[in-house]
Amino acid sequence: MLSLKSVKTQAVALALAGTVALSSVLGSGVASASPPNLVQNASFEATQLAKGGYSMDVDGWTKNGGSFVYACNAWQCYEEPEMVMDEFKINLPADGVNILFMHNQGGKGVGLAGVMTEDIIPIDTAKEYEFQASYFTIPGYEGSPWMSIVLYDSNEKAFLRVGTGGMTAKAPGWNNWHTVTFKFNAASYLAEYPDLAGVRLELRQGLGKYNEDKPTMVAFDDVKFETVN
Repeated sequence: MLSLKSVKTQAVALALAGTVALSSVLGSGVASASPPNLVQNASFEATQLAKGGYSMDVDGWTKNGGSFVYACNAWQCYEEPEMVMDEFKINLPADGVNILFMHNQGGKGVGLAGVMTEDIIPIDTAKEYEFQASYFTIPGYEGSPWMSIVLYDSNEKAFLRVGTGGMTAKAPGWNNWHTVTFKFNAASYLAEYPDLAGVRLELRQGLGKYNEDKPTMVAFDDVKFETVN
């Protein structure tokens, strides 16, 4: 896990590294039109998929609950009989070719399916950020998107979770992608938490009332965590 002992220095170094990388590609006279995305494997494209076109291990992300969380190739994973897919549907990703699916199976006590970024992301507490992701759900299946930001101090200790909470899914439908954006103003937490140094991002399947007789599913793609000022 990243050390956050000198988070301000690391944040500057991260920004400089991004500047160097951009200038080496674009040239010193060309500026980037958008801020860098701070999420590793944000569209799940770096995940090594098995023969069936899916993987239970998602690079850059740690599973933190639920029965099934997996990244899969949108053109192959629907063929897997164990997954909550209709084999006659082709799942078009919001970005790239892979999609992150999550659903619960197996009764009570399993918890909400979800993943969290593997590493703590150092932040600049003078800046405002946007945490964004695309999702879809399908008719007849329970589950909605739930996005959280877990705050860490310089000793890598988590002290607060903020986010969207459980939301009502919009217009369920295969490949009917919707975008959720959660604004995070780091400075607003400094008065109560002056040692705020970094965050981890969390994607979960929200379940208002878990009916064990009904299947559950929510799909995520194209995750972003970027500065807006």
